[in-house]
Order: sequence, then structure tokens, then C-alpha cells
Amino acid sequence: MGFKTIAQLVGISEEKRTTISSVVLDHEKEISGQSTEDLLGKMGKTWQVMKDSMEKGIEKPQIPMGGLVMGASSKIGAALKKGRLAGDRL
Repeated sequence: MGFKTIAQLVGISEEKRTTISSVVLDHEKEISGQSTEDLLGKMGKTWQVMKDSMEKGIEKPQIPMGGLVMGASSKIGAALKKGRLAGDRL
């Protein structure tokens, strides 16, 4: 049940009458051999690290070592407060 494009992913989802996230989760279980619980647990931990990192960057902006994103967290935070991003999704 592999897919290489978004169109293929959407097609599989429609064919199986399920969500795209379910198709992706089933695919990941198939290729990794991990359980749903293990995968969701890892995703939860990754999400928490990302969220904590962004919140830290909003509260105390820093210049990153590589200098590539230059205060992106504070800019995203300001846009969120003004309602200019994806609402509650971020």
C-alpha cells in the first residue's frame, strides 16, 4: 500500500473510505513493524519537543547558531496573535 504522491495518498484514502492520517499511520506500521501505540507515542513526544521549542523561541528570541531562520518563532507567534495563520491548528 505504498504511495509516492499526494494524489495517490488521497486516492487510497477515498478508496478505503478512511482518513489520510489513517492511511499514513497504516503505511508507517507496515514499513516500521511498530504498533499504533508506539508510533503515536513517538509522534506525541516529537510534537511536544516542537511545541516547547517554539514556545521557548517566542518567549525568549535567540539568534540560531546557523543564522538561517533568524527569530522565526517570534514572527510566527506574532502572526498567530493577529490571527494571520492557521487558527488553532498551530
